[in-house]
Amino acid sequence: MNYKYQKITECPFCKTDKFRLLGKRLNNSQGLQPHKKIGITTSIVKCRNCGLIFPNPIPHDINDHYGVPPENYWKPEYFNVNENYLDGLIHWMNQI
Repeated sequence: MNYKYQKITECPFCKTDKFRLLGKRLNNSQGLQPHKKIGITTSIVKCRNCGLIFPNPIPHDINDHYGVPPENYWKPEYFNVNENYLDGLIHWMNQI
């Protein structure tokens, strides 16, 4: 995979140049400890003026970074939901 990046110097929405770093985004599933994963990252920033959140630099071809097939990103057990998952909430609601 050949990554090409485009640095964003102003917010695509409001055109300010003031951003706050929120974190990093890997090109694959990050899991609980992303700092231990190997992959290509891009910074995720938030515009201090309008609040838009976007990658910076942004991959030239967005599918290079975000076009991961769901079966490669999500583990099947992620979708297993315990049948008692909402019991605490239901109990609380019934008390109200």
